[in-house]
Amino acid sequence: MTGLIFAAVMFALHRLAPSLPREPRALSWAAFAGIALGFLSSLGGASVLRSTVLALVVAAGVFAVMFYRYYTTE
Repeated sequence: MTGLIFAAVMFALHRLAPSLPREPRALSWAAFAGIALGFLSSLGGASVLRSTVLALVVAAGVFAVMFYRYYTTE
């Protein structure tokens, strides 16, 4: 079930993200990546705090990279 939800959200993000301005688009990809990795980390037996910190760090990195990419290519 989780795989289906992941695929549906990824498909929706691929369809809707190009119509968003660069900041919300980068934020949506960052949130998606952070949530996905935090969830996978929690499945691996990590504590809630560690999963949350990992998700926030990954989301911040993805946001920086995606914002830079969209800012320099638009």
